[in-house]
Amino acid sequence: MGSLRVLIAVLAAALVLFAVIASVRAGAVVGVFALGAVAFALVPGLQTRVVVAAAGAPTLAVAVYTSIFNLGISAGAWLGGRALSAGVALGALPLLGAVGVLGGLAVSALHRGGGLQSGRRSPATRRPTRRRAS
Repeated sequence: MGSLRVLIAVLAAALVLFAVIASVRAGAVVGVFALGAVAFALVPGLQTRVVVAAAGAPTLAVAVYTSIFNLGISAGAWLGGRALSAGVALGALPLLGAVGVLGGLAVSALHRGGGLQSGRRSPATRRPTRRRAS
């Protein structure tokens, strides 16, 4: 989870950097590449976390994860459109995205439960114990 949090923080930093350098064509190219690279790097870790957490039904978990991921993409586009309609400058959209990413990071920092962080295993991933013959 620590590496995912670091990558999420790097994504927020890449969005802020993009807001700063996007007004120059070369900066926009570098910024888009950086955003794509960081977003691409997040996917395997997120999917692995989902599959491990839902070891009893990994296919279903990945299907739900993918649906939620796409819902987040569409919600971000919708919110960006609403912000533009409200008069927010185009160059400020990456900063709004960074705020959203940092909000997600804050929510993940509040997460204390779950077998993965505490070292405990979920019931689906526990090894069966051997019984001694009496």
